[in-house]
Amino acid sequence: MIPVKKLLGLSLGVIAVLFLLSGEGCKKKEPVTLPDPVLPTVTTSQVTEITTTTASCGGEVTTDGGAPVTGRGICWRTGQTPTILDYKTIDGTGTGSYTSFITGLDSNTTYYVRAYATNSAGTAYGDTVSFTRLIPDSIVYTEINPEILIRPVRTWDPPNLQYDCRQPVPWDSSAHYDIDADNDGTFDFRVNSQTWYEFHSAGMPCMNFMRYSDISALGATNSVAVNNLIGHCADVIPPEQPVSDMLMYSDHAETVRVYWKSWSCNEECTNGDNYFGFRMKKGSGYIYGWILMSLNQTEFQWTIKGFAINKSLNRKIVAGQTQ
Repeated sequence: MIPVKKLLGLSLGVIAVLFLLSGEGCKKKEPVTLPDPVLPTVTTSQVTEITTTTASCGGEVTTDGGAPVTGRGICWRTGQTPTILDYKTIDGTGTGSYTSFITGLDSNTTYYVRAYATNSAGTAYGDTVSFTRLIPDSIVYTEINPEILIRPVRTWDPPNLQYDCRQPVPWDSSAHYDIDADNDGTFDFRVNSQTWYEFHSAGMPCMNFMRYSDISALGATNSVAVNNLIGHCADVIPPEQPVSDMLMYSDHAETVRVYWKSWSCNEECTNGDNYFGFRMKKGSGYIYGWILMSLNQTEFQWTIKGFAINKSLNRKIVAGQTQ
């Protein structure tokens, strides 16, 4: 049996401990302070799988910034530093990698793309990457085999008659070859081989003549490359030189001459193979092409060997390019 005095001592000790514990329990606990969320971290993937109208991109959210990522994707536009106010995709939530698909692309246009991720702190962006959607060349080459020889039906020396320089001058019959450059069943260009007696100057005796052939654009919106819009002289294009908008072009139905004799605007047009460039209006753009002909100045005749076009709109073609 425990003595009363001892029990009293134990009770007082327990009471003291309980008092101390109850005192600690009454103290107010300080709240745990969490850091404010910051912007997430996101990286931009490279653009791949570029097609005629679409491309693939994406990104990776590596940190959420201390708050849930509620939106992620990519944004793009034709100017630099795109934002979510431009074209964009929405590709889920949270951290991790994702793939996005860009649509509605225009040809031959440079686009700027970057990934984005959004949390309660705002929207973060990855690095900007750029790409250009190019239409692949679509070269259609037509080899003329056997080659087509065209020459005047007849020729003669300039007559000795003194014509009134204000009157037309006789010219001989001519041969020609029509070209369907885009193989759509409609002829686009005509190559004439003819001799035309023309007075060089009305102020001189009417004994100065020029001989020339010409390349005519048959379609209303077709045209031939020229090196002199005033004289309408066909442009002889060196091999591997681009046929593009960098050249000048005559309007449809204007005479585009190639002189048989070396003349002021066609001194480079000598015997041998020559490339001549042309363009054709198609929808909202142009297609470009070349014709290969061999000139024989002695016989006043052409040999037509082939032609080619780039059916991809607004894409240049190089003289001699066949694929």
